[in-house]
Amino acid sequence: MSNVFRIKLGAELINLHDNEILLPITLAEILPRAEMESILTRQLLEDGWQQSEENGAFTLGPEERTANATLTIDADLKQLRIDSLLISDRTVALYEEEIPADQLARIKAGEPVTLEDIGISSADNEQAQIAEGKLNNLIINSRRQINQSLAQVYRQAVLEKAGSLGTVESVQEHQNENGTRISIRVKG
Repeated sequence: MSNVFRIKLGAELINLHDNEILLPITLAEILPRAEMESILTRQLLEDGWQQSEENGAFTLGPEERTANATLTIDADLKQLRIDSLLISDRTVALYEEEIPADQLARIKAGEPVTLEDIGISSADNEQAQIAEGKLNNLIINSRRQINQSLAQVYRQAVLEKAGSLGTVESVQEHQNENGTRISIRVKG
C-alpha cells in the first residue's frame, strides 16, 4: 500500500501574500480624496460592512454572499484582504510513487514542498485545477462585493461634482453589460 502526501500548491498559483489574498482598491478621485473616503465609508456601512472601533478596518462575512470568507478593508481604504479556509488548505494529495525520490526525502524530513518543486504543473493536476477554480471564484465574488459599493460611491461623487458645477437639471442612468452610464444635465 502506498503512502499519500499532502503537497502545497505554489503561491504563484493563487497570488498569495502571507496566506491571504490581497486585492488593491483604487478609488478614483472624482472629488478630493477625503470626500471620496467619506462617501465610501458611509456606503460600506450601508452595505452591511462592520467598522472596527479598534483599528477602523471594515469587515464583511463570513456569510453566504462572501462565499464563507471574511473580507477586510484596511482603514486607509486601499486594500481588500480575503481570509478563507480555501486559502489555508490549498493542498493536493499525491501517492508516494508520483513524487521524485529527492523531493520525497524533503517531505519526510518535514520540509515544505510545492507541486512545482516536484515538477508537476498545476495545469496537469486535476486537484490543483479545482483548488485554483475555487479560489478564482472566491476572488471574483469578493471583488464583486467591493465593486457594488464602489459603483454607488462613484454615482454619489459624480452627482456631487455636477452639483458643484451648477444646477442639476436632469439625471439619467443607463445600465448595460459594460456597467452603468450616468448622464447629467447641468445648468451653469
